[in-house]
Amino acid sequence: MIPAKNGTPAPNNVNCNTKLPNGQTVGQYVNNARAQLQAVVDRQNALAPAGDVNPFSIYTQFASIAKGGGPIDFKNIFAGQASRELLANAGNFAYYAIGEGYIPTTALDLGAGAYGLYGAAVGRFPTSFLTGRFFSDDSARLMRSPGLAANGCPQ
Repeated sequence: MIPAKNGTPAPNNVNCNTKLPNGQTVGQYVNNARAQLQAVVDRQNALAPAGDVNPFSIYTQFASIAKGGGPIDFKNIFAGQASRELLANAGNFAYYAIGEGYIPTTALDLGAGAYGLYGAAVGRFPTSFLTGRFFSDDSARLMRSPGLAANGCPQ
């Protein structure tokens, strides 16, 4: 878990109903992103009879959602408006909740690990924070199971 600046543990009770500084819930972001992924699946299914399927299109769409500076990069979008730890946990929860069922779990873990290794390499946090699967950071490790279990934050 990413320790808060005052040494207390980071908030780990993030879920679909967690409110973000703009008043929206994490679940609203999850549902919006999952609708985008479903639209990609629907397009690919429509193209399948013609043999014009792009097997990477779902990954490309997911990457546009999950990338640094993307719509679930809450710690940067809402910097200074809530604790960095809460926002990191909310982003990691959303990452796993969005991808669950669309992206294989191992691929999600590899993506989180790549982000963790990059963060450690550029000095965002020490390598001792890389406690999750494939070197993902503490926040990703903490939010992985709850995010995957959220079942896409059904309304």
